[in-house]
Amino acid sequence: MALNAARAKLSKSSESKVITQQALLSQIGGEWKKRVDPTLGLSKVRGVTLDLLAKFAEEAFRKNGFEHARAEVVRLDPKFRTSLQKLQADLAENEKSDTDFILINFDQKYFTDDTVAGHVAPIAAYDAKMHRVLVMDPDREWYEPYWVSDQRLLEAMATIDPETSKPRGYVKIRSQ
Repeated sequence: MALNAARAKLSKSSESKVITQQALLSQIGGEWKKRVDPTLGLSKVRGVTLDLLAKFAEEAFRKNGFEHARAEVVRLDPKFRTSLQKLQADLAENEKSDTDFILINFDQKYFTDDTVAGHVAPIAAYDAKMHRVLVMDPDREWYEPYWVSDQRLLEAMATIDPETSKPRGYVKIRSQ
């Protein structure tokens, strides 16, 4: 979703296809495909860590016309007031730009009736007045986009990733 949004500024023709998850997995391949491709079945290691998400996202942007793309990992602790302020500042900055994107890594239990599980989704919008964030859940078979409070988003991202024993968080991508 983020990569297709970034490509909106590039010139396109009738030959330009939307980048699908499967096409992206085929293009990048390797460890990313092993970790997220649903056709490979569940393995011991499923999904990506926040650091791997940044690595794979940066690679995907670079391979699709954004040679100068940079991805930055941000981890937040809900115990510190500065974490919410940092999140709000990054969301507000992101809202002003059409070349920056935020991918969140969170525990989906905080927003759905599902079990505890790490999940990744892009942020679509931030309403600073109402302190609400629009999450574009990529699991379109089961979820519609949903609004959550920035405080609840912080709590969902500050959960611990069992693979790394670190808090989840988000990846800021600058496509230019």
